Amino acid sequence: MRVLLFFGTLFLLIACKQESPQTSTEEPKNSVSVLQDTISEATFIEWTTNWDSLGGAFSDTLLVTYFDMPIIDLEETIGENPAEARYYMGLENLGGGHYEAHLILTGINSLGNVIGSYFDVTKPCPPLCKNK
Repeated sequence: MRVLLFFGTLFLLIACKQESPQTSTEEPKNSVSVLQDTISEATFIEWTTNWDSLGGAFSDTLLVTYFDMPIIDLEETIGENPAEARYYMGLENLGGGHYEAHLILTGINSLGNVIGSYFDVTKPCPPLCKNK
């Protein structure tokens, strides 16, 4: 299911990029203030470190069925003119031994480096499930 979600989103990104090519020769703006739904690099590092150390135990006790992600995050990532998009798994510490899974999106340049912002307002199911 996770693989299907990943490839579905990847194809959406590719399709969006082909339908609306960038015609501007200006460098993309990397200002967080104009972008929506971003998290700081420190939050990104914290959540992905949590996933690296606790993701296996988290997955054993709770299987995330899907993530909802606003289209604006995809559009803004494409607007940063990445060579590719990369998704990271993260765990937000909610306190009291409770965590919430996150899917974090970022653009990657042709050298494999992160460019721009870290996008996350994903809503994992569970606990935030809409009708399937």
